[in-house]
Parts: sequence; C-alpha cells; structure tokens
Amino acid sequence: MAFDPNSPHDLNAFLAMPTPRRIPPTLKLRKDPAAKTLWIPSLMFIAMGALLSWVFLPLHLPKQWKLDRGPALEATGQVLNEKPTKLSINKTKVYQYHYRFSGENGAVHEGEAFTTGSRWNEGAKIDIRYLQNDPSVSVPVGARMGKGDKMGALVLLFPVLGSLLLTYAVRAHFGRKGLLQNGRVGTAKIAAIQPTLTRVNNQQQYKLTLTRDDDGGTAVHRTHDPAEIAYAEEKLREGLPAPILYDPRKPKRWLFPELWKA
Repeated sequence: MAFDPNSPHDLNAFLAMPTPRRIPPTLKLRKDPAAKTLWIPSLMFIAMGALLSWVFLPLHLPKQWKLDRGPALEATGQVLNEKPTKLSINKTKVYQYHYRFSGENGAVHEGEAFTTGSRWNEGAKIDIRYLQNDPSVSVPVGARMGKGDKMGALVLLFPVLGSLLLTYAVRAHFGRKGLLQNGRVGTAKIAAIQPTLTRVNNQQQYKLTLTRDDDGGTAVHRTHDPAEIAYAEEKLREGLPAPILYDPRKPKRWLFPELWKA
C-alpha cells in the first residue's frame, strides 16, 4: 500500500523505521522549500552570467597584465583597417583595429585592438607598446586588447551568485534526504520567531528558534516558507510541542513531519 502522508498511522510507521529509512516515493518527490525556491533563479543567474561573460568578459586581461609587467618597448605602427563591432558600452560603439608595426629587430608584427568609440582612421600612425621578449603581445597606446573593458569582469558576479544559490539548493535537497533517511525523531518547543532583514522572492525570512525536549538543546533555523512559519506560529501560540525529525550533529537541520500532509 502506498504511503499516505495524511495518515497518522503511515506517518508514525515511517518515523519508527530503523535507520536508514526507505523513503516512500510520495516523500521523495517533495522538494525542500529552499531548494524548490532557488532552483530556477540559480539556473537563470548561471545562464545569464554565461551569456554576458561570452560577450563582455575581458579575457585579454592576463596578456595585458603580462605586458604591463614588461619589460616592454614602444614602436611606431600603422592602422591597417578600422571597423565597428556589434558591441556598445554605455551606448558607445566599440571599434576594432588591425595594425602593423616593426619590432626592434626589424621583424614585422600585426595585431588587433579595440577602443570604445572611434579613435583612429585607416592609415593613421600610432604608438605601439609591445613585450620585448614576445612582440605578439602588443597593444596601441590608448587601446585595449579585448572588446570589453576592465569593468566587464563584473559579469562574473552573475555565474558566481548563481553557483552559490545552486550549491545551497543542492545542499538543502540532499540535507532533506539525509534527514528522512537518518534523522532522529523527537519533539521541541518553539522558543521564538523573529523576522530578519532578508527577503527571498519577496517573502519575509524568519528565524525560528526551538528547544528540543529530549536533551534541552537549542537550534536556530531561517526560513521563508509560509507554511513552516504559520505552523511554528500556531505551536508557539498554543504552547504545544512540535514533532521534529532532526540531525543531532547539525542542529540547524530539522523537519516538521506534520507539514508533509498533502
């Protein structure tokens, strides 16, 4: 017979199982509130960050830093052609230049550089700064090696934030699974419910503090799940203990089994 979370008999039978418990499919399919809320935003941040990084990330910076460390030399070069790119920064078109110059040994070198806004025309004489030991690393004075400028590195905040959110969601998901399999059954009294300064998906986050009845231990948990907050408020108002499934090694992790009801 399938597990029915609305049945006190089925719920008590599951909690009484020896660990590791076999998780019924009905419970396995239920998502942790934090994980369920963060999956889509985290993936959106990662996807947006990947796209923006492809366009704006200044991948030329390692070469630029290498040139800045030197030793570097300067030479007079010439713009072979100038053309606008599809990229604009602050509504100003980015231009690409193909240029040529001769190194100190007379060898001819060519390169590409970029500026925000048009700076030189085809055939213009320009000053080139190049790495003495590797003339292929060069850039005209006043230009840069890549389309994006240094501020383009800020686009990395999107995939980093997305990865952090995804990591939190994955940990919440597997943390819930671990509690279902190996959590200790007990009861606790809600000691305090305090609003925090954080909002998640336009929902107020609260800090729940409870005191376990078996060992008197105190645990704190932050949540923005309306059902969890309402349940804790009801228990606090009535002064009744709440059944919990918790990890004694990580007291911030607990579940309210009575919230599994469909």
